[in-house]
Amino acid sequence: MGPRAAEEMSEHERRGDELLAARRFDQAIAEYQRALATSPAIPSIHEKLGVAMAASGDMTGAVHEFGEAVRLDPRNARARSDLGMALARTGNRTGALEALHVAVGLDPNDAVSHYRLGVVLSAGEDAGSASEEFRKAAELGYSNGAAFESK
Repeated sequence: MGPRAAEEMSEHERRGDELLAARRFDQAIAEYQRALATSPAIPSIHEKLGVAMAASGDMTGAVHEFGEAVRLDPRNARARSDLGMALARTGNRTGALEALHVAVGLDPNDAVSHYRLGVVLSAGEDAGSASEEFRKAAELGYSNGAAFESK
């Protein structure tokens, strides 16, 4: 990618970040898509696009974007955690549990991933395991109820 393309991609990403923070999800989605049109192999932009899509209610799009972020950066625990939550919201509990277990394995100190795993486990009536994940999340300082977060 040349310097002009990198500058253009960065500008679209920056605008997307501002719009996401302002909760203007459709506009943020458009900016992230413009950034990806310039540089499609940047996992962090796929992840941010997934966050915006999830916030706008497009869980199918969110699953796709989080999946792309994971494909491009398999060790990205937050993208896997976000993928797990999006899969849970589409009704794919098995896929959600798989993604969340991997996320916790990649970053055992991520309170958000432990909390999310607890949420999905509790939805499947696995109260003992869910309680353990909630306990770990609390020990790690979890206190935010946000479903998706952008780094």
